[in-house]
Amino acid sequence: MARAAMFSKFHFTRVFQKVTGISPGRFLTSLRMEEAKRLLRSTTRTVADIGTSVGYTSVSTFSGRFNRSVGLTPMAFRRRGEAPLSRASPTAQLSTISGRLHTLCAHDGDAVFVGLFPESIAEGLPESWTVTSAPGPYRLDGIRPGTWHIVVHPVDTGRPMARHDCAARSGPLVLHQRPSLRTIDVNLRPLRTFDPPVVLSLPRSLAPVLPSAPRAA
Repeated sequence: MARAAMFSKFHFTRVFQKVTGISPGRFLTSLRMEEAKRLLRSTTRTVADIGTSVGYTSVSTFSGRFNRSVGLTPMAFRRRGEAPLSRASPTAQLSTISGRLHTLCAHDGDAVFVGLFPESIAEGLPESWTVTSAPGPYRLDGIRPGTWHIVVHPVDTGRPMARHDCAARSGPLVLHQRPSLRTIDVNLRPLRTFDPPVVLSLPRSLAPVLPSAPRAA
């Protein structure tokens, strides 16, 4: 990719990460997982065949990467299609992030997923999450110390994401050992072609539950 862009590898990686929020390698992996999800949904091809078609020579490597990214093994995704997101109550020993979602998108009031991840991509199970509508308030409870990114994207309705859909990323946010309440407002914007795809497989049943209580992993 660096050669095609006529950049050095170091310069290309730095520019790419500044624009997308993740490294070229992580972006490529997310594209592979997105295509693997599509093939698992729409075809009867074997897991080994799908893994090979998206660039993996080992079934175990593909299955492990898919499980870490999507939250399910390939076979479980084919059967269920959604990751097992768990719920937790607020606790005084852990931190909370809350704020407002502001949007410049055309479709106000749409359901959005707000999740907290180690990197600025919706990959793997979130540290904490909620579903709400934008514009409006949000709250993420039960957050452990660490470095986190807020990722906001439309709730999956089964259709491809369109340009009028909103997305946002905010971070890194560093939470220390002492529990705290942080206020972070997030500005949503229309999706861009270089936004990484949503790899985590969210339950489609999330959309009808608005307004929803905050959830944490």
